[in-house]
Amino acid sequence: MKQINFKLQNKIPISSKIQSIFIFFKTILFLLFFIFFNLSSLYGKCEFYIHDFNHDVFPLNGKWNYFKGGGSIASDPELDISGWKFINVPFTWYSIKELKNYKGEIWLRCDIRFSKIPNELILDLGFIKEIDEVYWNGALIGFTGNFNSKIPDFSERRIYMIPPNLVQENNVVAIHLFGTFWFAGIPDTPKLYFKPHILYQKYKFQMLALSFSLTYIFSSIFFIIFGLYTQERKSNFFFASFTIILALYHMIIWGQRYNFFSNFITSYIIELLLLIPLPLLFLSFLKEWLKIHELKYYKIIFYYTILAMILTLMGFLIPYIYRTIYLHVITYINLLNILFSTLITMKILYDKRSSDNNQIKYLMYGLILLIPFLLNDILVALDFIHTPRLFVFSYPIFLISIALALSEKALSLKYKSIIQVDEIRKLEKQKLNVIYNISNHFHTIFDEIKQSIILKKENESALTEMNYLLESGELLNLLEKNQYILQPVKTNIYEETKKILDDVLLATKQKKKRITLNLPPKEMSFWMDVLLYKMILFHLLKNALVYSVETVELTISIEENLLKIRVYDQGTGIPEEIQNKIFSKYIRGNTKIPGSGIGLALVYESIKLLNGQIYFESKQDFYTVFEVQIPELKELS
Repeated sequence: MKQINFKLQNKIPISSKIQSIFIFFKTILFLLFFIFFNLSSLYGKCEFYIHDFNHDVFPLNGKWNYFKGGGSIASDPELDISGWKFINVPFTWYSIKELKNYKGEIWLRCDIRFSKIPNELILDLGFIKEIDEVYWNGALIGFTGNFNSKIPDFSERRIYMIPPNLVQENNVVAIHLFGTFWFAGIPDTPKLYFKPHILYQKYKFQMLALSFSLTYIFSSIFFIIFGLYTQERKSNFFFASFTIILALYHMIIWGQRYNFFSNFITSYIIELLLLIPLPLLFLSFLKEWLKIHELKYYKIIFYYTILAMILTLMGFLIPYIYRTIYLHVITYINLLNILFSTLITMKILYDKRSSDNNQIKYLMYGLILLIPFLLNDILVALDFIHTPRLFVFSYPIFLISIALALSEKALSLKYKSIIQVDEIRKLEKQKLNVIYNISNHFHTIFDEIKQSIILKKENESALTEMNYLLESGELLNLLEKNQYILQPVKTNIYEETKKILDDVLLATKQKKKRITLNLPPKEMSFWMDVLLYKMILFHLLKNALVYSVETVELTISIEENLLKIRVYDQGTGIPEEIQNKIFSKYIRGNTKIPGSGIGLALVYESIKLLNGQIYFESKQDFYTVFEVQIPELKELS
């Protein structure tokens, strides 16, 4: 039994050792597999095999070989890159941990294998930021920006044609990049095109944009000439300036940059200097066109424009390592200014939609159609999307809307001018009538004086009327020029009214019984300018007596420091068509009766100076009533 137990005890340890060895080798294999898998994900070779040519394009997104650093040897197809890491393309500096704050150069490489050699081959890298060089099988096929002077280009789309003699079945493409800010890298998926339509499309868009831009320049000349022959010179000048600058801006960003400039930084700063004043110019146009004297936020945008242009010019002095981010920050701030100005414009048009609808309706329609294209270009500039810029192609819609609006306004002004000419003619005719009436009035007075002298009669009536007429003309002239000085006197209204009443009856040759009086008590006094009171009461009573045959009611009272006058007659009344302008000079309802046409105008100006109020009501061929309220004047100290 002991022997058996001994053997059993020895068998158990041997089994445990075998099991431990098995677990050990299993762990080693797992670690080797884990290390191999991770190394293969970090280190390996990028390769694309293209055998299907039915499609015109092949995307090159995925893991590319990547090396952080510079040098030109990395373009050599024979270079051993087994130590290079992988990087996922597309990418930006900000999306890669070790590139987040990096300011420098990197290399990307990948093998491109074809089942058959294509006849044409074009590489489209999209909108790479800053500087790039592209090599195909060790030969430089294209570059944008300058590595030596570190001059970037962050606007051009990188499309490079690969010479047919460089294309083999097995190829190596190497991309050399330089970046200093977060959007550097390859933000778009690189593509290989087997037909040149992408180049044709690019050139077609550039030529189309150029033709549109030239059209804008010619249209701006039209607006300037149009303004010279209308009353809208300032507004047309601002809009023409806006259109010309917009055209030059689009010519730069749509393929003409390097026809105008040899240096991207210079071209981009000029591009910003063209873009920055556009909101101010458009708001200036709107301000002049709609005759807005005080435009909210206009001064803020004015000072911002000056400051932004100064800061943009300082871009020439910024070190190259910070220049890209500096100019981008200015660009983003200016885009906010464009959005802010657009909102102001929309609010102005919305607020003016009822009062100036005919002037702004076309402008509103054009702006509403324009905004989606403007937002597209802003999002492209912010790198949120990578669609083509479309504003240049949509602006003609706005030009048409402006042309329609200007035409509508020109027609409106012409119509108004015709009305004004007609009004002037009527006014001239009215003045002739007034001159005739005044001369007739004087003639009547002089005839009466002459007859009185010949017949040796009293001529007090004619002299009184002439005296009031001359005095009224002189006083009205002083009131209209704001040259009359008030002369408050403590006046006995009862006594003064009696004197004026006698003058009115004498001038009109009417009997006393024609007037029914309701006057304040004899002992009541009131601080008043006697001359103004005399003229107010004289002309109201004279009109009532002359233009009626029935009894005229005169009621005067003093209540709570207010002098109230009411004159009522049952006469011909005032025609409805002139009731809204009876207090204007030379307006007369009845030209058959001699008169000067200044009486009610003098009454109105006198009451206005006294801070009083006048009301009237009249029914033609029925009655007329005037009610006046005049506050008491203060005693002169």
